Amino acid sequence: MLGTTPTYLLVGLVAGLVAALFFGAVITGSAVSIGLVFLIPLPLFVAGLGWGVVSVLAGAVVGIIALVFMAGFKVGLAFALQMAAAPVILSYLALISRPAPPGPNGEENGVEWYPEGRLVLWTAAIITAMIGTIVLVGGIDKTMLNTWGTEAIGHMTKLQKQVAGEGGNADALDNFKAAFESLVPHILSITSLVWMVMTLAVFGLATRLLGAARRNIRTWAPFCRLEFPRGATIALAAGVGATFLPGQLGLIGEAGMVAMVTAFCLLGLAAIHGILEHSGARTPLLFFVYTVIFFFPFALPVVLALGFAEHTVGLRARFARKAGGSSGPSAT
Repeated sequence: MLGTTPTYLLVGLVAGLVAALFFGAVITGSAVSIGLVFLIPLPLFVAGLGWGVVSVLAGAVVGIIALVFMAGFKVGLAFALQMAAAPVILSYLALISRPAPPGPNGEENGVEWYPEGRLVLWTAAIITAMIGTIVLVGGIDKTMLNTWGTEAIGHMTKLQKQVAGEGGNADALDNFKAAFESLVPHILSITSLVWMVMTLAVFGLATRLLGAARRNIRTWAPFCRLEFPRGATIALAAGVGATFLPGQLGLIGEAGMVAMVTAFCLLGLAAIHGILEHSGARTPLLFFVYTVIFFFPFALPVVLALGFAEHTVGLRARFARKAGGSSGPSAT
């Protein structure tokens, strides 16, 4: 029977089962399996971007069914919302194409694929929708977050006393507890940030793996050419405005704002890559930039400002004109 099954369905079947296996391992709570959380969507992204939308959709369905049978409906639903929805939606969007406008002499210019910048913004929208669903269905509000934080800090206090009684370094735990207490009200925003970065990183890893195997269905523009549509600033402003809404809507708005800010930070990094594209010291300069960001996260507002400036005034085009180069990056 398997011999007559189309390859794309077999790939989807395997991808779904692997993703479900990873998800099942993570929810067991073992320390060894925590690292797998970043790899759960990878098989589904590989199936979708390398074998098509039907493949990733089949994989998502198989993974959901497997988890429902193994761990119950709630676990299957969590997998669907948290890990399967993004690969299915983004794979579908990524594979949208249309004929490119003809050249000056009427020659064909191949195919235009759905722009990478729009995929980044869709990722922010998907993350916001997922967190919004969790907040509304779970009845999460600020009171619940504070209660959860108080309980967690109580457990830390007990652990701190135990560590101090055994002659351990309780001060380090005390510092961690203080930092944790300040972050509790913003746990959904932190989740949005981590989820956004993880999704885009796994998306990019999938395209790299497929590129190495020559299985990419579409072509991808270089990262330094990343651009956002004109309405992106409106979405960012809407996210900022939504943070002032009361109750659960404010929590969802804050998560959405963080997702959009992350997207504009990515655009800022793309602008830096574009500005340094023809520099002889490009590699060491990029290494310096990423080192600064890694060790000094307070530099991220500068990257955000660069992303906003690129979107509004076209930094890369301006630098290219000053350098005597082309008029700027082509549209993605």
